[in-house]
Amino acid sequence: MRKRAATQPPDDLPAPASEPEAFVLVVPDTALGPTRGAGQRSAILYAALKSMGPTRIVIVGKSEPTRITETFPDHDGIWQTGTRSEVASKRPMTEKLLGALGRYIFVSRNYRYDPVTHNMIRDRLVEQPAAVVFRYFRPFSLSGITNTTPGARLVMVDVDDRDDQRLGSSVNQAIRIPFMQRLLDVLVLKRIRSLMRSRLTGATHAWFASEEDARDFEIVPSSVLRNVSFVTVENGTLPPPSSARDVLFVGIAGHRPNVEGVRWFLRECWPEIRRRHPNARFRLVGMGNWSKKTRFFHESDGFDVIGYAPDLAAEYARARLVIAPVLEGGGSKIKVIEACAFGRPVAVMRHSSRGYGPEIEHHLAIAGNAAEFIDSCDRFLSDPADADKTGATLRKLQQSHFSPQVAHIRILNDIRQHLTRPQDKDL
Repeated sequence: MRKRAATQPPDDLPAPASEPEAFVLVVPDTALGPTRGAGQRSAILYAALKSMGPTRIVIVGKSEPTRITETFPDHDGIWQTGTRSEVASKRPMTEKLLGALGRYIFVSRNYRYDPVTHNMIRDRLVEQPAAVVFRYFRPFSLSGITNTTPGARLVMVDVDDRDDQRLGSSVNQAIRIPFMQRLLDVLVLKRIRSLMRSRLTGATHAWFASEEDARDFEIVPSSVLRNVSFVTVENGTLPPPSSARDVLFVGIAGHRPNVEGVRWFLRECWPEIRRRHPNARFRLVGMGNWSKKTRFFHESDGFDVIGYAPDLAAEYARARLVIAPVLEGGGSKIKVIEACAFGRPVAVMRHSSRGYGPEIEHHLAIAGNAAEFIDSCDRFLSDPADADKTGATLRKLQQSHFSPQVAHIRILNDIRQHLTRPQDKDL
């Protein structure tokens, strides 16, 4: 396997502009680090901007220097607001619960203007006019920066995981009462969507992770920037799926939808899969304390908690198939397209298939319940030729539609399209 550095631009980018553009990239401290999907998308976005000109970074929150340099090598300056992230994982549980309750009841408080963030970005624009690019809607909303702000050549917002969908999916999974779900939509989610529509009109352009996500925001100039695999796997470097017998899940233990999905799979699906295929094993790979999160299942037959694996290629080489039993959350699941990059067939719950369009979805084994998910896994464990054919097809589709190169070109084309339009703002 060969990993292309996230900041290495692909060979087939559009021709650069005659003069380099300057950028300010605004990223929350929860979207850093190359081992997480959010951090990988930040790195890909940064690489595209850096290929066009000097790029300064404003981090909403505070992070360790190592995570910053891993995500933004050769940056042109880092500034951190120092404010605590909305979803900081080390907050006390009582504080997390109170914060969540406040977000449900007082929606606007979570998006209100933050003068620290605003002034930090404005200072960068006073130093040098620049295009401002935001990761996620919330930092954009906090900043108060719009396309009329002096010095802001453009304002681009990478919405990625839509706030209303992420919150709604999580709450609906926890609260299975239809009346309460409808009440949440009326009292909270519609207010978030209305707030997003209103404030995104202050942006030059918005990126969404899928056509479905963009559908409710036609008022905003937008395009689809799909999640892509962060790794590049050379042809012939992995054995075919038919040479392996394991079932693989890759994901961090600090992400609650991952934990709930794995627990559901171990409880509802794995015993029957193991009964049908006694030689198969389920390997759980990813950062975080997976042993603690799955401690009630440690006696399950054929279940191995691997945890952090420095060589993911070796884990994929052992896998007949990869599973994505995630039942909630926003955006699309990078673990799905990464499995495609490694040429493995993928069994997914319907929620985990969203965001990749009919090209990929047609070749995923999509299930709507536990029985269908068991049959999806059984399909590839029983038929090695089918596993090889499906894995090879998914890999070709990933290379042509969901690679870092494709994302680079999308980002650069969208930015250049707006930069070529007349600008009438001056400091």
